[in-house]
Amino acid sequence: MQRETRNTPRLCLSASRSPTAEIDREIETAGQAGFTRLELWAPAFEAYLARRPTIWLDMQMRAHGIRSLIVNGLAPPSEDRGEDALLFQARFLELCSHLDALGGGTVVLHPLAKQAGDQPEGNVRALRACADLAAPFEVILAFEYQAQSSTPDLDTAREIVERAARSSLRLAISTREWFASGTDPRKIEGVEPGSLALVHLDLPAEPAPQASPHGTQTPAGSEPGRLSDLCARLAAAGFRGPYCVPLPSGPGTLLERTHAARQAALDRLVPLYTKQPAS
Repeated sequence: MQRETRNTPRLCLSASRSPTAEIDREIETAGQAGFTRLELWAPAFEAYLARRPTIWLDMQMRAHGIRSLIVNGLAPPSEDRGEDALLFQARFLELCSHLDALGGGTVVLHPLAKQAGDQPEGNVRALRACADLAAPFEVILAFEYQAQSSTPDLDTAREIVERAARSSLRLAISTREWFASGTDPRKIEGVEPGSLALVHLDLPAEPAPQASPHGTQTPAGSEPGRLSDLCARLAAAGFRGPYCVPLPSGPGTLLERTHAARQAALDRLVPLYTKQPAS
């Protein structure tokens, strides 16, 4: 099994988004497949901790070599006052306290609803509020734009994060949303690696581009070609991950599919990173 080195990217397994996900089983499988990071969907994480103490989760992670967690699936309410806001704050604080007890982690936040008024300023206020709540904890916040939201592209997301001006706040990128928004891959050259918390890597069904005996490769305009271009630019910029790899559905056992997901990501990324000097 290929292990992480200074010249290989860091990977994270994105687990099931079902609120009834079997997290103990997913932790065990992720560790067996060689992952050291796991992304959980917030409702599944909260449902799990309603049944199990945090120390149990810590023991499971240690037993299977999972060093850190990412929790995804939170979007602040459009209004910063009222019952919805108070409920979100309580939920968010509890989540941060659990991650802190596990040695720290990352929370992915999504933009306000598209129809919310005063959209950029509203997102700035929401991110500042979350960062201030998370300040006592070992938690990084990652703001991920979505093409069909109030923050539809990388430039808008960067502006919002810069205006929020909180040291715990980073950007997150989904390759699916990147292509849906029509963002030019050259835009990544303006992103500092330290300001990017993670990348959600949505791999196409086709295999990674491979050079043929005649020197040809997958066309740059195809989906695999565009993804390879973006990942090559991320590697050249000094970003090493984590890349969050979704668990594919389909035939095979959970462990077989988890192994396959990790190997597909490595096949695509490792050639790009071996070209880069060790950092």
